[in-house]
Order: sequence, then C-alpha cells, then structure tokens
Amino acid sequence: MAYEVEKRSKLTRAQYARLQSHLDTHATFLGEKRLDSFLFRKPSYLRIRLSSDDPNVYITEKTGTYADAARFEKDTKIKRAALPGFVDKLQKRGFQECVPVITYRRTYILDGLKMELNRINYLGLILEVEVVTNKKSAVLQLEQKVSLMLTRLRVKELPANIYQGMLDRNYRDHLVDIRKISFAP
Repeated sequence: MAYEVEKRSKLTRAQYARLQSHLDTHATFLGEKRLDSFLFRKPSYLRIRLSSDDPNVYITEKTGTYADAARFEKDTKIKRAALPGFVDKLQKRGFQECVPVITYRRTYILDGLKMELNRINYLGLILEVEVVTNKKSAVLQLEQKVSLMLTRLRVKELPANIYQGMLDRNYRDHLVDIRKISFAP
C-alpha cells in the first residue's frame, strides 16, 4: 500500500523562472515531458495518463480528498494498444465523462523529495512537492518535510480546498463525454 504525501504552490511566471533556475542548479534533473491526462470523478477518482516519453499508459485510482495528509493510490500500467479496450471496460463500470488535461512537466529530486514544475492547461503554473511511502506511520513526518521545503523555496502552499476548487471549476467547465475522445494508440 502506497501513500502519496504532496503539497502544491500556485506560481507566478517570475516564481516559476526563479524555481527552475534554483532547481537546475541545486537538484537532480530527471527530465521534461508532456503528459496527456484524462481525469474521471464518477463513479470514483481515476486518471489515465499518457507521457510523451513512454510507450505505456498509467492508470491511477485514488481514495480520499486533497485535504488528506496522504491519499492511498493504486497504479496500473498497460500498453497503449490496450487502452481502447480498457476504456470500454471503464464505460461498463460507469465512467462516462472526463476532463482532458495537458501538462508540461519538469521533474527534479531535491533532498529526497520529488519536485515537479508544471504548466497545466486551465490551472496555470503549479509546483508539486511530493514523496511516496509505504508506511502510514511516516506520513506526518513526511508532510512536515514537504512543508519545510515549500518554506525553503519561498513559496506559499496552495491550500487543499483552493486547489480542489480549481479542479472543480476545471471539471465543470471542460467535461467531455468519453465517446468523443479517441483513445486509439
């Protein structure tokens, strides 16, 4: 069982540039990529993610809310060729609508934490600082470590309820019937 501890910060262009320069100098750069995601909320949270640098498709199911210190998540990997059949199965389980989201991401590691500088359509510039643990007992300590990193980087935490509101607006304004999306490889 994996628990993801993450916090975000909404950035200005100047903050994004400053952080990119800082991370390019002080962190380990893991790469830059485009991510095409399809976010479902009903009947439960599910994300389909395709990456520009990977032949696989990643399916993430999460429980809990953004207000939780950590959320349980289950990840599944499938080949792109299997995606249309997977989406057909989702439809039979009640997944009918989603929001397509394009993200351009630069990923780093700094002090054992994953740092993601994101340009996300509809949401803007977002820094995510995260770490994953298998130990529920470690969540509080890791949450403090992530918070300290935001302070060290001189950015404000984006409160979970504000981020949730941003996602809610995005979901409301950009919802698409999955029959109108081509999931062909």
